[in-house]
Amino acid sequence: MMDEIQEFVKRLAGASPQARKLLLNIHELAYHGRGQARSAGAAYLPELYESCGLDPDEMYPKLKELVAVKAIELEGEYPFEDVRVTRSTQGEDMMAVVEEKCKAADVKLRDVVVELQMQKLK
Repeated sequence: MMDEIQEFVKRLAGASPQARKLLLNIHELAYHGRGQARSAGAAYLPELYESCGLDPDEMYPKLKELVAVKAIELEGEYPFEDVRVTRSTQGEDMMAVVEEKCKAADVKLRDVVVELQMQKLK
């Protein structure tokens, strides 16, 4: 699984730091901060707009960066899309896998996902 995490983080390097910060927000909303039940493991786009303070014109280019590096997938019809983090070969949400490894290593998720400090997990 560590190889898959390394590949995921390597792909994230192709997205801007702002897009990687948005990925953290997507993960947080999908798993830790949502009041209503939505599709499991997905962030609902209108809630994402509200939670991160970006308007759609600012957010969409960052989402497209994350799609381009295969970090997320968009499902549904605009403007009611769900944003889902890509899955591992075992079908697990890659951000959840990275978060689990970070917790085990006592490393901040932001350090790995935004700052790309993969070496902290070794």
